[in-house]
Amino acid sequence: YIGHQAFSYSPKLIIEVSSENLSYSSHDGVFYNKNKTELLQFSLSYKGAFEVPNTVKIIDAQSFGGCKELKSIIIPESVTEIGFAAFDACSNLESVILSEGLIYIVDRAFINCSSLKEIDIPNTVLFIGHRAFDGTNLSSVIIPANENIKINGDAFDEGVEIIRSYYDAPLTYLVEGDGVT
Repeated sequence: YIGHQAFSYSPKLIIEVSSENLSYSSHDGVFYNKNKTELLQFSLSYKGAFEVPNTVKIIDAQSFGGCKELKSIIIPESVTEIGFAAFDACSNLESVILSEGLIYIVDRAFINCSSLKEIDIPNTVLFIGHRAFDGTNLSSVIIPANENIKINGDAFDEGVEIIRSYYDAPLTYLVEGDGVT
Protein backbone atom coordinates (compact mmCIF):
# COMPACT_ATOMS: atom_id res chain seq x y z
CA TYR A 1 0.00 0.00 0.00
CA ILE A 2 1.22 3.48 -0.91
CA GLY A 3 -0.46 6.21 1.13
CA HIS A 4 -2.30 9.20 -0.32
CA GLN A 5 -0.06 12.14 -1.19
CA ALA A 6 3.08 9.98 -0.82
CA PHE A 7 4.66 11.67 -3.84
CA SER A 8 3.07 15.13 -3.60
CA TYR A 9 5.24 18.08 -4.59
CA SER A 10 8.14 15.92 -5.81
CA PRO A 11 9.27 17.82 -8.94
CA LYS A 12 11.96 15.40 -10.09
CA LEU A 13 10.00 12.24 -9.49
CA ILE A 14 9.22 10.02 -12.48
CA ILE A 15 6.86 7.17 -11.69
CA GLU A 16 7.01 3.95 -13.66
CA VAL A 17 5.02 0.96 -12.47
CA SER A 18 5.53 -2.60 -13.67
CA SER A 19 2.56 -4.01 -15.58
CA GLU A 20 2.72 -6.94 -13.15
CA ASN A 21 1.90 -4.72 -10.18
CA LEU A 22 -1.48 -5.77 -8.77
CA SER A 23 -2.44 -2.41 -7.23
CA TYR A 24 -1.00 0.43 -9.32
CA SER A 25 -0.27 1.49 -12.88
CA SER A 26 1.35 4.39 -14.68
CA HIS A 27 1.23 5.95 -18.10
CA ASP A 28 3.51 8.73 -19.33
CA GLY A 29 4.65 9.45 -15.78
CA VAL A 30 1.12 9.70 -14.34
CA PHE A 31 0.43 7.40 -11.38
CA TYR A 32 -2.96 5.62 -11.16
CA ASN A 33 -4.58 2.78 -9.27
CA LYS A 34 -4.50 -0.48 -11.26
CA ASN A 35 -7.79 0.10 -13.11
CA LYS A 36 -7.00 3.78 -13.75
CA THR A 37 -10.15 4.88 -11.93
CA GLU A 38 -8.11 7.07 -9.54
CA LEU A 39 -5.47 9.52 -10.69
CA LEU A 40 -3.06 9.49 -7.74
CA GLN A 41 -0.11 11.64 -8.83
CA PHE A 42 0.66 13.77 -11.85
CA SER A 43 4.19 14.42 -13.08
CA LEU A 44 5.27 17.87 -11.92
CA SER A 45 7.66 18.11 -14.87
CA TYR A 46 4.75 17.89 -17.35
CA LYS A 47 4.32 20.96 -19.56
CA GLY A 48 1.29 22.20 -21.46
CA ALA A 49 -2.18 20.65 -21.74
CA PHE A 50 -3.46 17.39 -20.28
CA GLU A 51 -6.65 15.44 -20.81
CA VAL A 52 -7.60 13.13 -17.94
CA PRO A 53 -8.35 9.62 -19.28
CA ASN A 54 -12.05 8.75 -19.36
CA THR A 55 -11.48 5.77 -17.04
CA VAL A 56 -10.70 8.10 -14.12
CA LYS A 57 -13.48 8.67 -11.55
CA ILE A 58 -11.50 10.43 -8.81
CA ILE A 59 -8.68 12.95 -9.01
CA ASP A 60 -6.92 12.31 -5.73
CA ALA A 61 -5.85 14.83 -3.07
CA GLN A 62 -2.91 17.02 -4.11
CA SER A 63 -2.35 14.88 -7.20
CA PHE A 64 -1.45 17.90 -9.37
CA GLY A 65 -0.19 20.05 -6.48
CA GLY A 66 2.63 22.37 -7.48
CA CYS A 67 2.51 21.50 -11.18
CA LYS A 68 3.63 24.94 -12.33
CA GLU A 69 3.94 24.11 -16.04
CA LEU A 70 0.41 22.73 -16.49
CA LYS A 71 -1.46 25.25 -18.69
CA SER A 72 -4.80 23.56 -19.30
CA ILE A 73 -6.72 20.47 -18.32
CA ILE A 74 -9.82 18.68 -19.58
CA ILE A 75 -11.68 16.67 -16.97
CA PRO A 76 -14.04 14.13 -18.60
CA GLU A 77 -17.59 13.08 -17.69
CA SER A 78 -16.27 10.01 -15.88
CA VAL A 79 -14.74 12.12 -13.07
CA THR A 80 -17.14 12.55 -10.14
CA GLU A 81 -14.74 14.03 -7.56
CA ILE A 82 -11.83 16.44 -7.51
CA GLY A 83 -9.96 15.81 -4.26
CA PHE A 84 -8.56 18.04 -1.53
CA ALA A 85 -6.08 20.59 -2.93
CA ALA A 86 -5.83 18.51 -6.11
CA PHE A 87 -4.58 21.47 -8.17
CA ASP A 88 -2.96 23.46 -5.33
CA ALA A 89 -0.43 26.01 -6.60
CA CYS A 90 -0.77 25.18 -10.31
CA SER A 91 0.12 28.81 -10.85
CA ASN A 92 0.09 28.73 -14.67
CA LEU A 93 -3.16 26.80 -15.03
CA GLU A 94 -5.29 29.04 -17.28
CA SER A 95 -7.97 26.71 -18.61
CA VAL A 96 -10.02 24.07 -16.80
CA ILE A 97 -12.82 22.28 -18.58
CA LEU A 98 -15.12 20.51 -16.13
CA SER A 99 -17.59 18.07 -17.67
CA GLU A 100 -21.10 17.00 -16.71
CA GLY A 101 -20.78 14.09 -14.30
CA LEU A 102 -18.65 15.96 -11.77
CA ILE A 103 -20.38 15.97 -8.36
CA TYR A 104 -17.82 17.08 -5.76
CA ILE A 105 -15.28 19.88 -5.91
CA VAL A 106 -13.65 19.27 -2.54
CA ASP A 107 -11.96 21.77 -0.20
CA ARG A 108 -9.10 23.77 -1.73
CA ALA A 109 -9.37 21.90 -5.04
CA PHE A 110 -8.05 24.84 -7.11
CA ILE A 111 -6.46 26.94 -4.36
CA ASN A 112 -3.66 29.24 -5.52
CA CYS A 113 -4.28 28.66 -9.24
CA SER A 114 -3.49 32.33 -9.79
CA SER A 115 -3.76 32.24 -13.60
CA LEU A 116 -7.28 30.78 -13.57
CA LYS A 117 -9.64 33.55 -14.74
CA GLU A 118 -12.82 31.67 -15.61
CA ILE A 119 -14.56 28.41 -14.84
CA ASP A 120 -17.88 26.87 -15.82
CA ILE A 121 -19.43 24.76 -13.08
CA PRO A 122 -21.37 21.80 -14.57
CA ASN A 123 -25.04 21.23 -13.70
CA THR A 124 -24.17 17.94 -11.98
CA VAL A 125 -22.05 19.55 -9.23
CA LEU A 126 -23.68 19.16 -5.80
CA PHE A 127 -20.86 20.42 -3.56
CA ILE A 128 -18.16 23.09 -3.71
CA GLY A 129 -15.89 22.93 -0.70
CA HIS A 130 -14.06 25.28 1.65
CA ARG A 131 -11.68 27.63 -0.22
CA ALA A 132 -12.08 25.55 -3.41
CA PHE A 133 -11.23 28.52 -5.65
CA ASP A 134 -9.29 30.70 -3.19
CA GLY A 135 -6.28 32.47 -4.67
CA THR A 136 -7.52 32.32 -8.27
CA ASN A 137 -8.10 35.25 -10.59
CA LEU A 138 -11.83 34.60 -11.08
CA SER A 139 -14.03 37.69 -11.33
CA SER A 140 -17.34 35.87 -11.68
CA VAL A 141 -18.67 32.32 -11.62
CA ILE A 142 -21.88 30.96 -13.11
CA ILE A 143 -23.46 28.49 -10.72
CA PRO A 144 -25.66 25.84 -12.35
CA ALA A 145 -29.42 25.64 -12.08
CA ASN A 146 -29.32 22.93 -9.47
CA GLU A 147 -31.31 23.64 -6.31
CA ASN A 148 -29.41 20.89 -4.45
CA ILE A 149 -25.95 22.43 -4.81
CA LYS A 150 -24.18 23.22 -1.52
CA ILE A 151 -21.46 25.86 -1.59
CA ASN A 152 -19.15 26.59 1.30
CA GLY A 153 -19.40 30.27 2.22
CA ASP A 154 -15.72 30.83 1.47
CA ALA A 155 -15.46 28.65 -1.65
CA PHE A 156 -14.54 31.70 -3.77
CA ASP A 157 -12.35 34.72 -3.11
CA GLU A 158 -14.04 37.80 -1.72
CA GLY A 159 -15.30 39.95 -4.58
CA VAL A 160 -16.05 37.10 -6.99
CA GLU A 161 -19.50 37.66 -8.47
CA ILE A 162 -21.69 34.58 -8.14
CA ILE A 163 -24.16 34.41 -11.02
CA ARG A 164 -27.06 32.02 -10.69
CA SER A 165 -28.06 30.51 -14.03
CA TYR A 166 -31.53 29.76 -15.38
CA TYR A 167 -33.77 30.39 -12.39
CA ASP A 168 -33.90 32.25 -9.12
CA ALA A 169 -33.83 29.40 -6.61
CA PRO A 170 -31.83 30.34 -3.52
CA LEU A 171 -28.28 29.11 -3.12
CA THR A 172 -27.45 27.10 -0.02
CA TYR A 173 -24.21 28.22 1.60
CA LEU A 174 -22.51 26.14 4.26
CA VAL A 175 -21.44 28.56 6.96
CA GLU A 176 -18.37 27.91 9.11
CA GLY A 177 -16.65 30.13 11.64
CA ASP A 178 -17.69 33.78 11.41
CA GLY A 179 -20.10 33.20 8.51
CA VAL A 180 -20.42 34.29 4.91
CA THR A 181 -18.74 37.55 3.92
